[in-house]
Amino acid sequence: MSTTFLSPSELAIRYFGNDNWYNMLIMPVYFSLRETVGITEKIIKENVSNTFFDYPMFFSELMTILPGEQPSPGIVLSKRLYQTNYEGGITPGVIGALYIDYRDWLIPILFFTSFIIYFLYKKSLGSDMYKLLYALTITQFFHIYHRGFFKPEYLVAYAIVLFYVFISSLKKEETI
Repeated sequence: MSTTFLSPSELAIRYFGNDNWYNMLIMPVYFSLRETVGITEKIIKENVSNTFFDYPMFFSELMTILPGEQPSPGIVLSKRLYQTNYEGGITPGVIGALYIDYRDWLIPILFFTSFIIYFLYKKSLGSDMYKLLYALTITQFFHIYHRGFFKPEYLVAYAIVLFYVFISSLKKEETI
């Protein structure tokens, strides 16, 4: 038994009162959301705004693929909120990340995103192409919901899927 680290059973007992199997299943989600909610709460309480980048912080992850060294928004936020020299970044979740740049537009943006997901769901009921887009979109949404900042991988994932759909739609010419 470690004096520094807790085992999963000890964590379940400490936070849930027992170590039932279902507590073990929800523990990762519980701790992830707890961190995200706490960081978002601090962003809103301290009225944090984007004074770090000349462009929206929400999209600043896209700039990290450019040559040279660009700071990631998670690290910048970690240093701003907690005045730490820790090299790791923090993840505020999509609500906290959007709040930093788009305070008044936060609810309309989330509503529009939900509408797109719903639209893709309805279209997916009758089309395999929309099933792919819906599955990819909902997966990416869950990732950005926790992560908060828009990453290049979201665009690349759509490009890869659409490329494979295009390739699979080509008809092979038959030769005699």
